[in-house]
Amino acid sequence: MVLTDIKDSSQFREVGVLTKEEIKDHNLVDPCKDTLLQPASYDLRLGSEILFLGKRGSSGITDIRASGDRIHIDSFESILFSTVEIIRLPNNIVGRFDLKIRKALRGLVLQVGPQVEPGYRGRLFGLIINTSGVPFPMQFEDDFLTIEFSYTSKPAVDIPPFDEMLKLKDFIALHLQDTYLTTPNIVENLQQDLKDCQVRHDLSDKTRTKKREWKFSKMLITIGVIGLIFALVLIVLNDNFRKIAGDGFTKMINVVKNQSSPGGELPAIKDNEEQHKE
Repeated sequence: MVLTDIKDSSQFREVGVLTKEEIKDHNLVDPCKDTLLQPASYDLRLGSEILFLGKRGSSGITDIRASGDRIHIDSFESILFSTVEIIRLPNNIVGRFDLKIRKALRGLVLQVGPQVEPGYRGRLFGLIINTSGVPFPMQFEDDFLTIEFSYTSKPAVDIPPFDEMLKLKDFIALHLQDTYLTTPNIVENLQQDLKDCQVRHDLSDKTRTKKREWKFSKMLITIGVIGLIFALVLIVLNDNFRKIAGDGFTKMINVVKNQSSPGGELPAIKDNEEQHKE
């Protein structure tokens, strides 16, 4: 059966995550292949349209099928993508999709909206970033995403009407219109934003480096001043010590002279035998 929009909330009784039988019966995914159905989810495949964000993006949207059904995402390169499958949701079902763990463990990062809203019609789109240090190969119809569907607590209302979104260019036009549609080349604007961000990052790095160098210079100057003061103190103390030592030695000589005989000679020391005789 096909699950259509519910008008009366009293008709609504289903709750929880949809099973594969419900996904298939309600025609939520088109095309729906049995091999891609999981017990409570569906595996989504990479569509034919992608847009490289970077140097290769200047050529515009790329059709993977024209490249032998295979592409590679360079290290730290990102792409906008679309799925093969078209999602059609009634007003009481939402969807959430994410990257399969085997792809994430190899360095891919996915950026998408938080959920697929009730009433949505069209393919799914997102941004993939390769954070690994090597190019990442992908191919047309690669099942790299998984989506699950859940019933809402009651039918959603005030769903804005819109046509099925099937093309990547329509997604770009809808979500980037404020910034990019006023100029003929979307990719150039994306690249310029990345360059501006890099310039700001470089300036911040230079400012932090200068601050670190200035702190280090102040530390060296402080150490040098302290060392100079310490050396001067040592010199003064050394001169005073010599003066005090010299005066003390002179006084000692004078005392010894005062205790000597009137002739200025020191009294002779008697030997032990003479002392005994006396």
